[in-house]
Amino acid sequence: MLCQDQDPSARCHAAGSRSGPRGCGRLDERSAAYAAETPRPESANAEDVPVHELVTALRLAGPDVRAAIVERFRPQIEQLLAEYSGLPAHVVGKVLADGGFDPVGYFAEGGAYEDDLFIRAARVGDPVAAAHIVGRRGVDHPATREVLAHVTDPGDPAWHTDTGLTRKLRAAARVDPLAAASWPFPETLVEVAVDNCKYMPYAVAIDLCVAVADRCGADALRELAGQDLGHEGLAAALTAAADSGSPSAHLADLRPAAEWTDAAAVRALALVRQDVKPVDRDAELPPLDWDLVRLEHRRRPFRRALVRLTRWPDCPDDILNLALDQARTMVVDWAARFPFDAIEHPKLVDDDQLYRKLFSRGVREGWLPLERLLTEARPAGRILGALPYEEDTTVGDAVAAVCEPLGADPENWLTFYSRLSRHDGTVAGLVADVASGKGKRVTRFPRPLGAVFPATPPENHRATLRRLLRAVPVEVTVALAPHLDMRTVQQLLSSSWLSAEARDALVAAHGSAALAAYAANEVLDRDQIEWIMARNDPAADGALCAHAPLTTADRVRILAGVRTDGSRGPVPEPVLDALREANLGHYRHKVTAGLSSGDLGVARIIAGRLRLGTEGGRLRLLLAVWERHGPDAVREILDLGRLPATTTKRVRKVLDEPDGLDTLRAWLRAEDDPDEFVARLGKKTGNAYERLNKLTSEGMDPPWDVLTAAADADRLTKEAVAALVNRHDCTREFARATLRYVLRNGELPPTSWRETLLRRGLTPADLLADAPQPARYLSLVSFDRRYKGRPRSWTEPCAEARALVDEHLGDDPSAWTVALHLFPEFTGTLPELLALARSAAH
Repeated sequence: MLCQDQDPSARCHAAGSRSGPRGCGRLDERSAAYAAETPRPESANAEDVPVHELVTALRLAGPDVRAAIVERFRPQIEQLLAEYSGLPAHVVGKVLADGGFDPVGYFAEGGAYEDDLFIRAARVGDPVAAAHIVGRRGVDHPATREVLAHVTDPGDPAWHTDTGLTRKLRAAARVDPLAAASWPFPETLVEVAVDNCKYMPYAVAIDLCVAVADRCGADALRELAGQDLGHEGLAAALTAAADSGSPSAHLADLRPAAEWTDAAAVRALALVRQDVKPVDRDAELPPLDWDLVRLEHRRRPFRRALVRLTRWPDCPDDILNLALDQARTMVVDWAARFPFDAIEHPKLVDDDQLYRKLFSRGVREGWLPLERLLTEARPAGRILGALPYEEDTTVGDAVAAVCEPLGADPENWLTFYSRLSRHDGTVAGLVADVASGKGKRVTRFPRPLGAVFPATPPENHRATLRRLLRAVPVEVTVALAPHLDMRTVQQLLSSSWLSAEARDALVAAHGSAALAAYAANEVLDRDQIEWIMARNDPAADGALCAHAPLTTADRVRILAGVRTDGSRGPVPEPVLDALREANLGHYRHKVTAGLSSGDLGVARIIAGRLRLGTEGGRLRLLLAVWERHGPDAVREILDLGRLPATTTKRVRKVLDEPDGLDTLRAWLRAEDDPDEFVARLGKKTGNAYERLNKLTSEGMDPPWDVLTAAADADRLTKEAVAALVNRHDCTREFARATLRYVLRNGELPPTSWRETLLRRGLTPADLLADAPQPARYLSLVSFDRRYKGRPRSWTEPCAEARALVDEHLGDDPSAWTVALHLFPEFTGTLPELLALARSAAH
């Protein structure tokens, strides 16, 4: 929220406030027109001011102005509080009239302020408000206790409507049925007993029936006896109690004295039984008698509600296993702990993802000790595959220690890997077995596979091997490097954790094939890409062009045949293959990056595969070929017959002329002229996004300085400005020009352009100073508490906003009032609005 790090009631003045844009301190013609229509503060209609504008004003204003705004806009403040809280407007009005409640804090923060509002509203004694409060807060809340304390006439029908308080209480009693004994509604107590006796233990059901006897009498017991109460013999006991001289005492004598005597345990069981909401991870859980819980489960099975019992740290293993049978995923997420032998539970063993999650929690929280997992658990392959290597460094250390007897002997490790999938003993046992030298020894990698393009993550035991090699000393990987299959080499090289020593050993052992496999990865980071490119390996360069996230500059260099040391040669065949196979529907840019290459092989592919849409793109291709290979090579490209006849004809005419090359250069300069770029982009027909993409994809970079001037001169259409704003390389200067453009020409498509500008270098403070139509961007710079889930990558400009209102409105309530009424429809900037409001108020 705006200035959420400050007390909403505190006055925040910005040091060194910035002045507004031109026109900020005077009335221009547009402002004068508004001034003629601006209502006087005393005649203003509060309903004209939208919700968020009013809330933001309350948060920005000082104490005196805030009080005046609340008074002048009291009907709307009441309506806003009612909308935010769900309470009836007349109840909110009574709360405000009584004084003491802070609406500004409520609008800014919610939380404790909402509890305060509910407590104050509960004291009004309104049936509609009471029902809403109980529905929102449940039975165990201070506001609900206030509601019940302010029921003056329990017989009033308003409490008993279909959506009234007694209905809400009856529903809320599911998690605390005994609370109904103290409510001022005897009939509701009977209904709660009917609803809950069957779900609660016999002792608690007797307690409910005793309360019914005390509050409602013998007839109510007879009525209750006719219901399904879920306990054998209870109906007969109620009838007998009703016929006795003292029904309460009769029932009390039937209660098992030592069962369910702790009220907190009863509430906890009700919460579990009703399965209405999760048991909070941090909740303080009362002790439970697990023998009584088992009895209750035999009487009426908990089924999926068993999951909630596993939140207790002392939940018995038998109950936990029953819960796993009901909902294994929830149990793995929610159980406070598992016994060690849970790692052999068939419901978990059969689900790799859940099994890994179990190990992750168990190792992290300590109930699956690493030493026991490595020396007692089995089979070894499954255990090693489930360990959370990436989450806990102690896992790698423990695995390295247990594997130490294998040393750096390739034969030991190949044998270990070969037996991993078949060994049914422990990890430590497998290591000892291999280290002993007994049994068949393996000297070649088992079940070898070649690399895949693009690379894929390892699975099953291959994934386990990669994690093992991460854990053990690097000398193991170096020793194994010549013996690994290409799939494993590729998957190791793709790992961000691989050391330079291990990487160099793998590449030295497998050569160019390893580099190409390494390069065929869609998620390489920049350091990895630069290391591969520095090798200047043709196969690796081809794989990079086909699969890696290269920059445009990388592609231009490679397609020009320029090596990283600056030398130049023909573009190698693997790179040309990548161009031939590129999907033009998605990756056309991978091919057009070679327009200026001049390499004949690249030019043939571009001319053969692409229909170049601009004359500049066609000339760029031919000029580069001429400069590198001469006019005969240009003829070869023209003879392919893929370029337009007009281009072919004009270029053929100059091929034999002495200054033909200079002529071609002059033509290209004319096509690349920034003003020509603006003229083509600014056409009023066709799609501006497609025109911009065509121009930039065929070698022209947006001339941002010229485009900024063109936007200021209104030489661009709205669609063209919107297309430029949408580019990631949009400059801050063009973004600011966009604000000026919209001020003169109106909205851009789409309506999210302001948010796009904030992602292109502008700040919320820039919008405050220069953007037109403040109502259109208010929600971007002043966050609305009603929409908490929307992510923001910027903060609220609290200091700048307060500096503006201090400069223009000060502590003048009339000016603030006029500003609020101007805000929704004002088309100028915020400083202009505030200056006009100050002038119009006087």
